Amino acid sequence: MNVIITMAGEGRRFREAGFAVPKHRIEVRGKSLLAWSLESLRSFYQHSFIFVSRREYIARSEIEQSCRTLGIAKYEHLELPEPTDGQATSALLARPAIEDAEAPILIYNIDTYVEPWALQPEMIKGDGWIPAFSAAGDHWSFVTFDPAFKVTAITEKIRISEFATVGLYFFGSFNLYEECYRQCRFEGYREKFVAPLYQRLIEDPCREVYTTVLAPAAVHVLGTPEDIRNWAPEFHSSRT
Repeated sequence: MNVIITMAGEGRRFREAGFAVPKHRIEVRGKSLLAWSLESLRSFYQHSFIFVSRREYIARSEIEQSCRTLGIAKYEHLELPEPTDGQATSALLARPAIEDAEAPILIYNIDTYVEPWALQPEMIKGDGWIPAFSAAGDHWSFVTFDPAFKVTAITEKIRISEFATVGLYFFGSFNLYEECYRQCRFEGYREKFVAPLYQRLIEDPCREVYTTVLAPAAVHVLGTPEDIRNWAPEFHSSRT
């Protein structure tokens, strides 16, 4: 399995709040946002990790240090010369580091810390797998599912249920991901999100997409300064 960590976003909300450092370097409770996101995937450290970042972020040293500290033995780092039009494209650009395009992939960002015990490889099922949790608001990707936890619909920023994705996305292979990407129209979105790619799989009677519902207490959203303060009230807007 290849685990693709996308960290090529602009971090606009942190920049607007006055942060001068790249998002992955922002520290909360003694760890960077990059380190917290990787902690979520503790049960997957035996797999190959691929980090996709912007060249201007100069992230190599932080990636190497985090992997060394956490025990991630196999990893590659791809640097992009310019911004992409969304996480879906950033993940697609991991292709040069993919040794086996038929191997499964996980896609994750640096916006969320999930308690490590809550994410386990044996939870993965189907051609696609999208862990979710009960969340308030409409600023998420949402799923509906049947009693067997087979996903029946997925939307971006449209609240079709109380269950929002946690930002971790599984596809049965990189080739399958690329196929879904090429066929997705991304109409009506300000950027290319990963969640809409599952629509093709959901509609295909020969494919199955599943979810696992995580306990809300196990999911800590770190996507904005406000999100971080909800989890760590002591966090202050350090602008260095």
